[in-house]
Amino acid sequence: RDSVLMNEEDAARIHCCHGDPVRLISEYGTMDAKVFIASIAPGNLQTHWPESNHLIPAGSIDPAGKVPDYNSFVRVEKLANG
Repeated sequence: RDSVLMNEEDAARIHCCHGDPVRLISEYGTMDAKVFIASIAPGNLQTHWPESNHLIPAGSIDPAGKVPDYNSFVRVEKLANG
C-alpha cells in the first residue's frame, strides 16, 4: 500500500494513528494509503509521485514556473484495518 505523510493533529482529528489505512479522494480519483505521521503543516498531506498522480488534474501546469502543478484538494477517510 502507498503512503501518505500527515500531520499528527490532522490524523487525530479523523482518529488515525501511524500505519492506519486511509483513502484519499479528490474530484479526479482516489488512492488508498497508509498514514505516516510527519512534521508537516496542518491541513497538508504529502504523497509520492507517480502513485498519487491520478489525484490531480491531467495537464495542470503552474503558470509562474511552467512546471506540473502537483497540488489538489482531497478528502481523507479512515479505512477499516486489514
